[in-house]
Amino acid sequence: MQNNIRSVTVAYMEVPCCYGLVHLAHESLKESRKDIPLTIIKLGIKGDVVDTVEVQDVEES
Repeated sequence: MQNNIRSVTVAYMEVPCCYGLVHLAHESLKESRKDIPLTIIKLGIKGDVVDTVEVQDVEES
């Protein structure tokens, strides 16, 4: 059985220790060599959305 992942979304808090999850997802997509868009959502410490970034070509970012 094969899964066809269409996209990956990572939400993380703006505190420094949480960015590692974003890095892990980004590097994993690069290593997969598949064209899968990555959406990164930064949350503030009160739960509000601070920033949203959509990366279409992980290899170039």
